Amino acid sequence: MLAASFAKLLWRSELGSAGWLRLCLLASGAAAAALLAGLVWLGHDGRIATYAAMIGATALSLWWVGFRPLRG
Repeated sequence: MLAASFAKLLWRSELGSAGWLRLCLLASGAAAAALLAGLVWLGHDGRIATYAAMIGATALSLWWVGFRPLRG
């Protein structure tokens, strides 16, 4: 929720058409997928690599909504 809120606040024009709830759900889903992949690949929670992947997935999902190339 924090990442989506800060992204919406900082990039108002780029994320103007995207709703806050959509951004939250997308970022949360991406982080959950990264966590699940980390659990499967590394065997348990608590690894720095899993947390880094969660941050990267959250940032990538927010970027995809606002800044992806060729968006229509």
